[in-house]
Parts: sequence; C-alpha cells; structure tokens
Amino acid sequence: MSCYRNGAKYPKTKKVDVYDTYFGVKVHDPYRWLENDSTAEVAEWVKEQNTVTSEYLNKIPYRASIKERLTSLWNYTTMSTPFKEGGKYFFYKKEPGQNQSVLFMQETLESEPRAILDPNTLSADGTVAVSDISVSRNGKYLAFAIADGGSDWRKIKVLDLTTGNNLADELNWVKFSEISWFKEGFFYSRYEAPKDGKGLVGINQHQKIYYHKLGDNQDKDEVIFGNSEVPNLVFTTQVTSNEKYLIIYEAESTFGNSLYIRNLTTNDGFSKLTTGYEFEYRVLDDFNDNIIVLTNYKAPKYKLIKINVNTLDVGNWRDILPEKKEVLENCYMIGDKIVASYIQDAKSEVEVYTMSGEKVNEINFPTLGVFNKINGTRQDSIAFYSFSSFTIPTIIYKYNVVTNKSTEFFKPAINFNFDDYETKQVFYKSKDETEVPMFIVCKKGTQLNGKNPTLLYGYGGFNVNLLPNFSIERLLWLENGGIYVQANIRGGGEYGENWYKAGTKLNKQNVFDDFIAAAEYLIDQKYTSSEK
Repeated sequence: MSCYRNGAKYPKTKKVDVYDTYFGVKVHDPYRWLENDSTAEVAEWVKEQNTVTSEYLNKIPYRASIKERLTSLWNYTTMSTPFKEGGKYFFYKKEPGQNQSVLFMQETLESEPRAILDPNTLSADGTVAVSDISVSRNGKYLAFAIADGGSDWRKIKVLDLTTGNNLADELNWVKFSEISWFKEGFFYSRYEAPKDGKGLVGINQHQKIYYHKLGDNQDKDEVIFGNSEVPNLVFTTQVTSNEKYLIIYEAESTFGNSLYIRNLTTNDGFSKLTTGYEFEYRVLDDFNDNIIVLTNYKAPKYKLIKINVNTLDVGNWRDILPEKKEVLENCYMIGDKIVASYIQDAKSEVEVYTMSGEKVNEINFPTLGVFNKINGTRQDSIAFYSFSSFTIPTIIYKYNVVTNKSTEFFKPAINFNFDDYETKQVFYKSKDETEVPMFIVCKKGTQLNGKNPTLLYGYGGFNVNLLPNFSIERLLWLENGGIYVQANIRGGGEYGENWYKAGTKLNKQNVFDDFIAAAEYLIDQKYTSSEK
C-alpha cells in the first residue's frame, strides 16, 4: 500500500525493537518511543506530521467559510446553573472572546452580580485553570483549586469574599480531592511532596485526608484519615449540610467505593458503612440521623436508601426509592423533597418525591432531552436546573419545588434557527433481535430519498450514557443538509448494568452488530445510502 495520496508525502516513522512477553507470547511495540513526548525527537516528528496535515487542510476551498460560520455560532454568552451557599448565589459566566468562564456572586437574585474569580487573569498564556471551588457555610470564604498546564496536581487557595483578597493560605500537592468546609477550615486530600522533582512522572501513593484551619501553614494540617497498608487507595470527603457528619469515600479504581462516617460533634472515631468496592455509594445528606445514599447495591439500575447511624448493619438499610425499570441517574434533596432524575429510553425523566418516597410531581420538559443538574438547598423551596437537547442549547430554569413551577431564567442567544429542525427517536432491531434506541436529528421536511449525508455516532463502552446533549459543532452539519444520528448501542449505561455488560468482554460483538444494524436501518428507511 502506498503512503502517497493526493500528493501528500508522509514523514517516515522509525520502528524500534521493543516488546513485552505475556504468558510466553512476545507482543511487539515498535512505536513506543513516541510515548516519551518530552524528547526532541518526538517533537520533531510531531512538527513534521503537523506540516503535512496543514498543507492538506489549507487546500480545502470551503475551509475559511466553515471557520467563519463556526466562529459565529460559538460567539455567544454561556452561564452555569446557579447555586446558593452561605446566603449568596454563585454562577459561572463566559462572554464571547473569553477563554474561561468567570465566577460571579450575587447577594440576592435581584442584586447586581459581581465577578469574584476570573481564571483568565491567573496566567498570561491561559494555561492556569480553576478546577474546583467550595464556598464556606457562612458565605465568608471561597476555597478554589487551580491546575497549571493541564496537570492533575492542584493548588488550593482561599479568597475572602468580603474584601476580594486572597488569604495567605496555600496548599500544595493536592490531587483527586474535594474541598469540604467544616467550621473555620476544610478537609482535603493530598500526597506527600514528591522527591527529586518527580512530581509529574512519579507514582502517587499513600494519599491522606487532612484538615486545614484557615491561617495555618500547611505543615500544621492535621492528618484525619489514611491507610498505610494499601498504598494505592484514593480518599475524598464530604461534610453533611448540618456539619454533623464527615463522610469518607474510599476507592481503589474509577468504579466502586466504600464509605466511612464520623460524628464531628463527638470524639468518636470512624465507622465503616460499607465493605469492598463492588458497588457505588453516593451520600446526599443526613436527614434525622439517617444517611441518604444513592447506590447500586443489589440494584443494577440504582436506588435511594437510608442508613440509620445508630443501626449501621446492612440488614437495617431501608429503601426510599426502590429500583425501577428506568435507571436512577441522580437524586437531590431540595426543600423537603427529593428530586430524582431517571434515564428512560436514553432520555431524562424527572420525578419529585417526599422524604418517605411518595411521588408527588413530575418536571415536564419541552421535548426529549437531558436534565443536566439541579442546584438547591434543603432550607429553600427555590432551586435552579438546566435542560438541553440536540436542538435546544442549555437553558436554565428557576424551579419552585412547592408549586412545581419552572420559569425560564437564562437562555443563550445563538445565531441559529432551531425551529427549523426536529428530533425523533426510533427503535430498531439488532442482529440478535434486541431492540436498540436511536435518535435522528434533521431539518424539518427532509426527503427520505436515500441521498442525505448522514453522520452516525455511537460509543458502546465503559457504561457511558449517550443522551440527547447539545453540541454547537453539529449545527453547521445540520444547516448544510446533514442528518445527525445517535445510536444507544450496548456497552453503554442507558439501561443499566445488564445493557453495559451485554457489550463487554465476550459480548463485545454486540456493540458492532448494533452499530451495523443502525446503519442498515437508516439505509432501509431511505434516510441515506452507503455512499452518503
């Protein structure tokens, strides 16, 4: 096979004699030298590849018009879902031309917002970003973690929200950490300082939980939790809204965790709530000494339970929202209610329950789409949530949990006529007769003549959900007559654990069969053809 096409001359990539032996079998890896991206040799190889790519792209006659239209589409204001802490409201906002979103604060919803943290000013080249923020319970301080150059290492600083000045506090060697306020300080996770300058390449082990009191140097921070016998465990923290309990999440990988709990009003030590790492547990909050937990323990599609702190045995756990046919994606405690977000046939369905698990309401949406999140407190009946779909950019709604009324709070202004397009969901049969859902997005009135250029997308792995999310880049494809199709093939998490496992290991062929069947459906129904 020739490496020459359309006049492009590709740089020659050297091969090296490197291999690993697995169970007596040699597995060669001739391009392993490219993994060391800090060498001059790799840098030169990348430069040569970029030259070839740029020469090809620069010859595309309509590239400039695509760039101009995408620039126009991207040129709009975005806003994050507001949240309330310490009696104040906070949200991110990004104006056209800004690289990173700016954090704003409002004393009330009627007062003028003021910018309190602008990541764009943290470095001249824009490589420093704010990765996490946490507001103190009294609303006086903002702790924020910054990342430099895309590194996983974080540095935590503290901002005085009254004066607008940073405190002297600065915490280093933080990684995989939450910032959990308690009284005049917060809990966080860190490693020992790496030796010999190997912070970016060394193996991180023996992470610990610390408590930092405002005003102290980091070397005075108290070790709260760790495990010296198992060096690779990762710990994160959460403090309940009443500051009564500290929750420790212990994990050995990216899925599954164990829980520990400690009463912060007594001198008691930690109690272990769960064992092993087979299941997921996420604490919502404490409710009358019941820890409210979202879990897949004996519930592949998840359920909401309560664990009484005085009777921790698993036999005393009680369901609040038992497992249903739909996947329980998330739960929130707002006012005196539970807002539960389900995935129903790969799209969001949101229901409202009492604390005892009685359904009282549903939140209705303008079309099929994604309920992204809801921010609120247990002390307020007012919350904010965001919703989006393929042809609906992220809209923020103000929601009253008592009246179940949603009102539009923020809607981005994008130079695009969304009313000209439609989304439909269909179900097609795969090779083994399994029904698979699929979304089809196109211009209204599109003729089904087999001549439409169609972009079919699927993933089918790692329990990832493909929901009807919004993407600004797709708009260019749609307005030029393209059809966008998203198939919810097996291997994802749209129908829970069984759907995921049906696309893994010895079942991996199902993923490819599902995707092929999706393409065949689109051709049979005259949406497109093999050529398109």
